[in-house]
Amino acid sequence: MGLDKKPFIIHKDLLCHYSVYFKKAFNGEFREAAESLVELVDTDTTTFGVIVDWLYTQRVPNENGEWAQSSTQQGLDKEELQDPYSTILTSVHIFADRLDMPQLRAATLEKLYTRYTARGVPWYETITMAFENLPATSPLLLFYLHLYVYRWNEGSDGPEEIEMRD
Repeated sequence: MGLDKKPFIIHKDLLCHYSVYFKKAFNGEFREAAESLVELVDTDTTTFGVIVDWLYTQRVPNENGEWAQSSTQQGLDKEELQDPYSTILTSVHIFADRLDMPQLRAATLEKLYTRYTARGVPWYETITMAFENLPATSPLLLFYLHLYVYRWNEGSDGPEEIEMRD
């Protein structure tokens, strides 16, 4: 998993139950089926760790979860993220979309909805990541768009956000 190829050992039946992608990969004529191995080098270990936790518990961690407390993980430097929780949940949502995991997509959307109906808008880094990686029809993109239409305030942007916007 990730650039360092950290292995995750997960029950195949569980992966196949929740993901059409894994079901096809492990039950088709693909190399992954013969080797019982899928390499996902473009997914960071923090994101995949949240996904594995969800596979076994059907719960998306809360903002104060242990995974959100550690300083860095492969692929996502949480010290540099303005909003690590939302950025990681958005990354999980993107992965769930890519690997056709509708229940996980719904769970992350619900957490993000709960978070942002109470306060503010996501940071630009999170919005940019979502719009660069999700299809235009994604409910998460529509939700983020509505948040910005109704809540964005030009005065709340700092110099970096103004530069990104311009």
